[in-house]
Amino acid sequence: IRCADFVKSKEIMSFLAMAKAYRQKPSDLLGVDDPYTAFCFDEACFYLEARLASGQKPVYKSKAQSFSEFYNGLVK
Repeated sequence: IRCADFVKSKEIMSFLAMAKAYRQKPSDLLGVDDPYTAFCFDEACFYLEARLASGQKPVYKSKAQSFSEFYNGLVK
């Protein structure tokens, strides 16, 4: 399963709970070797955690045309 597909699925929530319980970065748990890929995966996980902490629901799929559109919440 590709990282992008994994982050878009609801299965990510149990994985985030595991990372939190083990106090490890999500990319370390998966053994992601590439530094940039690890950063992007950890950033996506952080984004989901931040949405949950602020009382919002995670967005598992988006049709954003750009990163700025995605991060500004213009796409639901």
